[in-house]
Amino acid sequence: FGSTPLLRKVLLMAAAKKNFRLIIVDSRPLNNSLKTLRALSPHVVCAYTPLAGAAKLMNEATRVILGASAMLSNGSMLADAGNAMIASLAKSKQIPVIALCESYKFSERVQLDSIVHNELGSTREIAVADDKDGVVTQLNTGYCGAATQHDNKSLPFNIVNLRYDCTPIGNISAVATETGLIPPTSVPVLIRELRLELERNNIYSTNI
Repeated sequence: FGSTPLLRKVLLMAAAKKNFRLIIVDSRPLNNSLKTLRALSPHVVCAYTPLAGAAKLMNEATRVILGASAMLSNGSMLADAGNAMIASLAKSKQIPVIALCESYKFSERVQLDSIVHNELGSTREIAVADDKDGVVTQLNTGYCGAATQHDNKSLPFNIVNLRYDCTPIGNISAVATETGLIPPTSVPVLIRELRLELERNNIYSTNI
């Protein structure tokens, strides 16, 4: 699910040594997984599905690999919206979930949900603005039937386009970093070791 440079690099390296089938899951509005599909389809047999088809194809998966935007000190993972759903679905099927994350993305911050700290994407990614006055008048989903017809100048609800979600530690089987494969419970240990190393090199500052 999704796409990060590390995720694509790992899969390309694996494709050079092993034969496997890759199931790529994507979601609107950014459709980032298309980057993975373009990079891997010449090398691996791929199946591409929107998020709605993940439940069916999860029955064929042997492991789930996710690219993390950050690993938090409580072992949870911050990643593109939709990762938490994929990880939860994999856990229900007893499929191991591996998070790919470089150590520089490890954070001492603790986050329990995706609401308190998040990033809002543009509403125009999922809605269409009126050409005359710029007021959002319909959802950007192609044909929506009667849902595209509104007498009012704006939609009768607020649009929230969350960029990230938070995957709890219980839904992550392992974290792959440049130091090796570690359990998510070892994330705070690695953060502490990295901080001590920076302090020894006079790089780390408590004011940062």
